[in-house]
Amino acid sequence: IAALNDAAPDWARAALGAKAASPMADLALARMMGGVAVRVSHNFVAKRPIHIVFLGKSAAAAARHSRVVVVLGTNAALTLLESHEAEGAAGLANIGFDLRLAANSRLTHYKIAGGAVGETHVGTVIADIEAGALYDVAIAAGEGALARHEIHAALTQRMARFRLTALSLLNGVQHGDVTAVVEHAIRDGQSDLVFKSVLADKARSVAQGRILVRPGADGTDSKQSTRALLLSKGAEADAKPELEIHAEDVVCGHGAAIGDLDADALFYLRARGIPEREARAMLTEAFLQEGLARLAETPEADAMRAFVLNRLQALEAA
Repeated sequence: IAALNDAAPDWARAALGAKAASPMADLALARMMGGVAVRVSHNFVAKRPIHIVFLGKSAAAAARHSRVVVVLGTNAALTLLESHEAEGAAGLANIGFDLRLAANSRLTHYKIAGGAVGETHVGTVIADIEAGALYDVAIAAGEGALARHEIHAALTQRMARFRLTALSLLNGVQHGDVTAVVEHAIRDGQSDLVFKSVLADKARSVAQGRILVRPGADGTDSKQSTRALLLSKGAEADAKPELEIHAEDVVCGHGAAIGDLDADALFYLRARGIPEREARAMLTEAFLQEGLARLAETPEADAMRAFVLNRLQALEAA
């Protein structure tokens, strides 16, 4: 583990900003106020997770730009927990991640996106995934006024894998955007994207999944699912799945569903004596279970589950 400063080691410098992805990620690099780099050696499986906490405590609204580098060697494994908190005046948090996963490595990444009421959050992940490696990322978004969680995953060698679970729980006038751009550059890659949103008041969620299958990337297996639950008439959910395929013999698909709670299921519970508010809470939690079930049975995954369920209770109370 090393700081991203003038004394950063060569392996961190080589990965830092190696691939351009978006203007905000470039800005985070150009205006970087601090950062951290983590390297896991070849064949080393980290038994304990690493927890990176971003804590904003500005007395006045300010912009905070930072960068994180994670490099995994061949057959290495790491669990990374990322959490965000903010106190005082709301500002801009702009964070860029540079990830390099060598052959047969595994990175499990949990992101709990909290923050101040008026916080603006932009997080950009740029991941390079090599042969047989897996990048498994889960995002729980529920705080702040405006948030964009953007992931650029390049599957650059055979049998590389990418898995995304995005859970957004928003109310008021919150705006939450989860965008994933997955490039299948070579054959036999796999990607699996699930977007789940629960929206109240005038909140808005955006789920964008762009799958690009390059020429020669035969055997690609990619799927994405977008589902949103609207708890009020003023809530809005936008789904934008994209498939751009330039190869033969691929399996690619997507599905989207946006609406209110199932009226028949609600009637079924109420007919058995369950009050309406409790019945709606049960169905809403059941709606999220598909996403929560994708998380591992570990303490860091339990922290994400607790955040999601606490946020859900706040939505129900509102």
